Amino acid sequence: MRTFEQVNSQVKTYADAGKFSPSLAAKIANNSYELREAELVVKAQVAGQTGIVKLLKSGNKINGVVDYDGGTKLNQNYAFISTHLEIAYGLAGDGVSDPAAAVFGGVVDDAFNEAKMIIETDGDVITDRAVRSITKGISSDDHKLSMPGVSLNKLLVLKDGAEQQITFEIPAGLTAQSGAGKNLFIAVIHHGFAVIG
Repeated sequence: MRTFEQVNSQVKTYADAGKFSPSLAAKIANNSYELREAELVVKAQVAGQTGIVKLLKSGNKINGVVDYDGGTKLNQNYAFISTHLEIAYGLAGDGVSDPAAAVFGGVVDDAFNEAKMIIETDGDVITDRAVRSITKGISSDDHKLSMPGVSLNKLLVLKDGAEQQITFEIPAGLTAQSGAGKNLFIAVIHHGFAVIG
């Protein structure tokens, strides 16, 4: 994982490249910003989902827990630089729709593990990768692994005041598990640093 100093050394470069709003970029230019270690989390119920699954829906916290302030947006002057990405699956009892009730870890969902995940900020795709490259899970009931996540070679910058989106493309013929008295949930966790103006 990148250190505070390594990430802080990139903040002005990102500001000059337009990765932050003009307001935050101006604060960075004047050295009036704070870089703080933080996490951004999205947890959502996904049982029975197939095809294109969007975790963030405009004006709506998708029956889940979202650290993004407007459901899809980060606040103005609050950007995020992701250095490590993690995906975890959780289960809760049938009929439970609150992600807070789900127990995460120790389960792998074949449909999501075979999916592709796309993260967008302000309409720009900032990562497009196989879920398996993040979870490193094994799709077998006998060999369920914890999800260690992946440290990112290329940092992901989520622009302040801009629309964010996390989309999973599940291959045809696969459906996220449900049934057997259990509801499936997913968590996408960005570890990194908040840039606050």
